[in-house]
Amino acid sequence: MATTGTQIDPMTLSVVHNRLVHITREMSQVIMRCSQNYPSSQLFDFGTALFDARGRLLAHGASLPGNAFTGNGQVEAVLKRFGDRIYPGDEFIANDPYVGGGTHLGCWGFVSPIFYGDELLFFVHTKQHQMDTSGAYPGGYFPGAYDIHAEGLCMPPIKFTERGQPNEGVRDFLYNNVRFREDVKIDNQSQFAAHRIAADRVARMIERYGKETMLTYVEAIIERMEKFVRSEIEKLPDGTYYGQAACDDDGSRHGIPIWVRARVIVEGDEVTVDLTESDKQVAFVNSPLENTKARVYTGVFFCLDTSMARYHNQGSCNPVKFITEPGTVVHPVYPATVGACPIFVGTQIRDAVIQALGQAAPEKCTSGWWRATAATR
Repeated sequence: MATTGTQIDPMTLSVVHNRLVHITREMSQVIMRCSQNYPSSQLFDFGTALFDARGRLLAHGASLPGNAFTGNGQVEAVLKRFGDRIYPGDEFIANDPYVGGGTHLGCWGFVSPIFYGDELLFFVHTKQHQMDTSGAYPGGYFPGAYDIHAEGLCMPPIKFTERGQPNEGVRDFLYNNVRFREDVKIDNQSQFAAHRIAADRVARMIERYGKETMLTYVEAIIERMEKFVRSEIEKLPDGTYYGQAACDDDGSRHGIPIWVRARVIVEGDEVTVDLTESDKQVAFVNSPLENTKARVYTGVFFCLDTSMARYHNQGSCNPVKFITEPGTVVHPVYPATVGACPIFVGTQIRDAVIQALGQAAPEKCTSGWWRATAATR
């Protein structure tokens, strides 16, 4: 045992934390090397993560920054829908942004529980952009969609596998409604292969350290990251800062910019990002709530000590609050379309946050990804 009561051994804490991070990166390698689609194999357009039984993020793998913090909603959706009907050997799938904690429909999220004996202790999550998700156009990118159902299959959390037995009805339905079905099957299999590797690695950790010790260190990992992020925020001068960014249009009304406006309030060791002044929801580029959360987090973290980027977890997110208005481009309501949200309006959310915090700490903030933030109106 590495702990006595509540005493924490710093060396063991570091080993456990780094081991969890390494597991998620090992998952990333499995998906990247097995993937049949270009975005995943070449651009790391997927996400891998570990969560505790309460749905709190413990570690995430190497992928596009926006993918690192989008699993919470899907794990929470599984917990909400299935509760005590989650069993060893279950595998869940979801992509719906309104009831499944998803981002856009092309990204299918898979969730698997990790049990120790008969006790649920952890979840493993992967999200990968599929070659197709049904709908009018392959891949889910259809700027002319009337509503989200024209963009593809809308999946709430459902059991892809139950107690180790494939749900053949669900699988037949899904693969009968996508183009490139064999490639999609292989990509899904790569995700579940990553899950099983992660479950095996975590089980070995539990065997080595013991359940109680493992759970104690998980709490310490979250607490340590929260303390670190709060200390970084405290270095920023208190105040209210403003940022805004726009994409050119929503894919249907050409030449009409779509604006994201961020009022960022730094107060002590917390940051509140108020996005309520953003434009009303439009078409195609709307960012559903889970995507918006992820972009807010990454925007804030880009303005802190980036040497800790690989270690961010639920503790990092706790000091960051956000306010949105339903019916806006950063919090659309059903059945608004969301196909382009990872790039637009997702990029604009992050850029607006960076632009605002750049006024508080210009020496720390990075520039926007691949483009300058839009000029003010």
